[in-house]
Amino acid sequence: MTGWRPMASAAEISAAVSLVYEAAIDFERWPPALVRLSDLLGGTMAALVKGDRADGSVSTLAVRSYAGAREEYAAYYHALNVPWQRMAYLRPGATVVDRALFPREATRRSPLYGEFLQRLDTHSFLTAMLVQDGAFSAVATFGRAARAGEWDAPHVALLDLLAPHLKLAAEISRRLAGIDRASTGPALDALAEGAIVLDAAGRLAFANAAAEALLTTGDGLLVRDGKLQAWSPSDKPMLQAAVVAALQTGEFGRQGQSLALQRPFPRQPLRVTVAPLHGEAAWFLAHPPAAVVFVHDPEAIAPPLPDQLRALFGLTPTEAQVAAQVFRGQGLTAAAEVLGMSPNTAKVHLRRVFDKTGTHRQAELVRIIARALPDAGS
Repeated sequence: MTGWRPMASAAEISAAVSLVYEAAIDFERWPPALVRLSDLLGGTMAALVKGDRADGSVSTLAVRSYAGAREEYAAYYHALNVPWQRMAYLRPGATVVDRALFPREATRRSPLYGEFLQRLDTHSFLTAMLVQDGAFSAVATFGRAARAGEWDAPHVALLDLLAPHLKLAAEISRRLAGIDRASTGPALDALAEGAIVLDAAGRLAFANAAAEALLTTGDGLLVRDGKLQAWSPSDKPMLQAAVVAALQTGEFGRQGQSLALQRPFPRQPLRVTVAPLHGEAAWFLAHPPAAVVFVHDPEAIAPPLPDQLRALFGLTPTEAQVAAQVFRGQGLTAAAEVLGMSPNTAKVHLRRVFDKTGTHRQAELVRIIARALPDAGS
């Protein structure tokens, strides 16, 4: 193995998992997290890759790469990436080695490997699927140089251990997508999902409007002596264990989990994600948080779309109405007619929406709204 060590200690895994959850809240923390994960796996490069198979769009964040590699990959080599297309069947949290997707002989004849990856000094990839939403996917992928040898069972086992945390980090990032840090109270209240923040002792520190509604009625979740509890007696130990895992450092650090919590018949179970937070990420609280609990009620009715867009992106009421019409499939002229304004006025408002959402085209705007508000109605 020429000195490359695939196995990692519990302390090393714990430190890496902590970085992953920090990156879930602050995207700028992903590069050091990827470097740490790459080192644990004995890799030579790492990247986050997201793309839409429907329109061919792609975006990457890579470490230990070369200048211009990101642009080259997006412009040319992504379209030649057969393993990417063949990963479409993977479920979030699954891992795969590229040789399982693409025969090694064919790999070496591919321009992706023969040209692009050769310049990256990369021989093979080990990948974890983070998001699989229709044609849209996001992965964390780790490359290895030929001198390091092949990915083997210990490498895959280690990524299998890390992948659930990477998946949860991606889920948290998507839930917080688009939230304006200057007005996070209204933004969190605009979420149809419940958002609950716990302090280091597990006491309730914050709950948005959706969470407050559930807690007030005891609909699957309730608060007793300041602590979060499951309504169902059989679910109480499971939720308590998940909160403890997020608050207290275990063998592999503070960890996140996904749960289903029962409600009174015939209500559908709540889908709950519990994950650690770090003090550095306390941009929406007066007091340092320790854990976040996201609660998805499959029966909930979301706030009106324009109100959600106003809170998430800092739009004016009129800008939010224009954005909502565009998201619902209306062309700009039709949107202007529905809203009782001239096409030129609608165009001015749409330009402001583009500026505030960091988009440039209507299709981009529709995608960012769909990803920030996956349950938004059409």
